[in-house]
Amino acid sequence: MGFLDHSTNNIIVDAVLTTKGREFLAANDGSFSIIKFAVGDDEVDYSLIKQLGRTLGKEKIEKNTPVMEALTNGSQALKHRCLSLSPATFGGALFYPIGVFEGDATLGTSGVLKLSTKNKSRNRFTYRLSMQDENSIPEDFQSGNFELEINSNLLTVSGEIPEFTYPDSTAAYELIPSTANSESVILRTELV
Repeated sequence: MGFLDHSTNNIIVDAVLTTKGREFLAANDGSFSIIKFAVGDDEVDYSLIKQLGRTLGKEKIEKNTPVMEALTNGSQALKHRCLSLSPATFGGALFYPIGVFEGDATLGTSGVLKLSTKNKSRNRFTYRLSMQDENSIPEDFQSGNFELEINSNLLTVSGEIPEFTYPDSTAAYELIPSTANSESVILRTELV
């Protein structure tokens, strides 16, 4: 977490390992390696730029941004992560992939996934990545696993064991996507 110290105009960085990072460090088997870090701007109110203009709004943001403490819980530390995508990383794609939910579950207008188990004990859904105005998804977006975090008091993923569970009962799963073709990356899972 970085913040501006207004008395000296220095940027002070307070960084901590996440719970997952601490697990790798505690294993003491050489698997611990810091290869990336994440930054976010959750505490910044960008509406000030529209209200006050670019120069005055920017100064107001710098002065009013609260000092945030770095957290070890990765899901609570950064709700809105900043992204930096170079043309090489993007694979020449013109658009960022858009996630689409399909199946029994529906995604409401508020962006909340609605699961209903009114007449049955299980509900199945599919999550598919698709490219807008593109025929295929670049390779960089096809590789890797999905990280799914859900409240373990309310939901579980059928046939999967969580990687770890936070003290607030948030279970973190690492799920492998199925790539039938380069047009979509599909995650099929059953929530119980």
